[in-house]
Amino acid sequence: MERREALKNIGLSFGLLVATPTALSILQSCQTGEPWVPVFFSEEEGSLLRKTLDMLLPATETLPGALDANVHKFVDQYIAEVVELEEQQMAKQFFGAFGTKLLADSGKELLSKLKTEDIEPLLASTLKKTKEEEKELFQSLGPYIEAVEKDEEATLPDETAMFVALSNIRGLAIWGYRQSELVGENILYYRPIPGQQKGCIDLVETTGGVARSPER
Repeated sequence: MERREALKNIGLSFGLLVATPTALSILQSCQTGEPWVPVFFSEEEGSLLRKTLDMLLPATETLPGALDANVHKFVDQYIAEVVELEEQQMAKQFFGAFGTKLLADSGKELLSKLKTEDIEPLLASTLKKTKEEEKELFQSLGPYIEAVEKDEEATLPDETAMFVALSNIRGLAIWGYRQSELVGENILYYRPIPGQQKGCIDLVETTGGVARSPER
């Protein structure tokens, strides 16, 4: 019951995670250069996931992007292997609502045919919410989840479904990006063997000026 109430209050939880051994193991396994075959999403959905993550965490002149760090592989595999079945079903359904809306707006028949200009406006409008709006959208899941659990007919506005899916995917992506080997060793300050704890020391002296987290 506690978990059920938490879901009703904050929405899907797969976008919020900590550095567990399982998550880190999945992340490490995604660092190979082998061609990606989605394990949770379909190939068409995987195409949309890649494009969406590329817009959320794009490469710049100084920083690698989500695709450089294989974040799309991590998100897909994490949902498939760690997220519980009921949340997987909602993730599939809610991300599907995003794809359906994009196809309807663009007039295209396949997700793989969508371009940046087809995706960006809806992505931006879906995620651009105030803290109060975010809270209201997550809380509105309560009646929907309760109805589903009672096998009653339930509907959820596409706006809410898309926001929940994309905000959780964004949370997973940011975590995976920051924890990836590419970013951890080349962008963040990397010290494989920790040394002494020294407080109140100039950043340039300790890390050569490298920040603890990449600025975007």
